[in-house]
Amino acid sequence: MLIGIDHGYTYTKSSKGIIFPSRVRTGEDLDINETITVEINGVSYVVGEQESNYSIDTNKVNDEKTKICILTSIALSSKQKFGEVDIITGLPPGHYKNQKKSLKQMLLDESIFKMKVNGENKIIKINKADVFLQGAGPIFMSPNKYKNSKVLVIDIGGLTVDVCYFEKMKLIKYRTYEKGMLKLYSKMVSDVNSKFDLNHSVLDGERILKEGVKIYGQQQNADFLNEVTSAHIDSFITDIKLDFPIKTMDHVLLIGGGGKGLYQNIKDYIPNIELLPDSQYINALAYEQIGKVRFNA
Repeated sequence: MLIGIDHGYTYTKSSKGIIFPSRVRTGEDLDINETITVEINGVSYVVGEQESNYSIDTNKVNDEKTKICILTSIALSSKQKFGEVDIITGLPPGHYKNQKKSLKQMLLDESIFKMKVNGENKIIKINKADVFLQGAGPIFMSPNKYKNSKVLVIDIGGLTVDVCYFEKMKLIKYRTYEKGMLKLYSKMVSDVNSKFDLNHSVLDGERILKEGVKIYGQQQNADFLNEVTSAHIDSFITDIKLDFPIKTMDHVLLIGGGGKGLYQNIKDYIPNIELLPDSQYINALAYEQIGKVRFNA
């Protein structure tokens, strides 16, 4: 099986349609909770639990959660008890050069993994692995459309905003800004707690952005959060405008889970920005397509 896996700081996505929060803790879980129970090398983990913390370690190779999330995504993407896998995953532009070889080696060092997922025994054999530049995939999904164009891809993830600039399919420049959705959630939650005397954590940020604030079942006026959101967007858009000739781009593409949530706001800054379909999955889908070329699949 060839698979692309986008292990983000907030969600892990596979090209086979699997998605779960990138949250891992050791131990076991109650049967009533909708979580993923995983056992690897005799150690039990709970994966995807909403109450567990996000990983904010920018060095994914040194974070055990990276391997656990990737293996769990592979296991959930296949119904087979034994599966041989070729995998492509990715890294943010700012960490790609320094971590690429180590991440690839981490996946290949122990090529056979015996695990149990939701009580079912699985054996995963990784035959081939490679790492691609996060955020660069979309233009390779539609080469005929972008082959003669200047294209800027903005990928808004959990911890980072990754930007790649292409001219005629050639990567010209890239940047990573640590101004992803978790930074926005943190500020939102701080202001909500202060205004309403609550005790929300950053884990509640995504829900607050989507649903607003309720107290005793009553929806509260949270219009003040619009200013928080605008200030956050203004911060990374200013960085992008300083580093890239954004006004002269033929195409500006927006992807990532954060891109979907902030699209309407960002259009005020970049009128021609385009939110790509399957924006949250598009990195994983692109990785699989790139794998077909790199692995001659």
